[in-house]
Amino acid sequence: MDTQYFSLQVAAANGVLPRVVGLCQRRGCEVVALTYANGDRHRPGRMELAVRGDARRLRLLSMRLAALVDVEMA
Repeated sequence: MDTQYFSLQVAAANGVLPRVVGLCQRRGCEVVALTYANGDRHRPGRMELAVRGDARRLRLLSMRLAALVDVEMA
């Protein structure tokens, strides 16, 4: 099992935190660390995420995270 770290900018939209965590779980990856700071109208939110899984699942997760509308890979 490998661990991959993601640094994300997230929109201040409702539900972005459960969407990201749910995506990780649906892709069969385990969230091992999560730091979240909610954004406001002046700056985006931040999410630091450590996820554990096999290389294939982590690669698919990375592509799916990049495709989310409210998420930008930093």
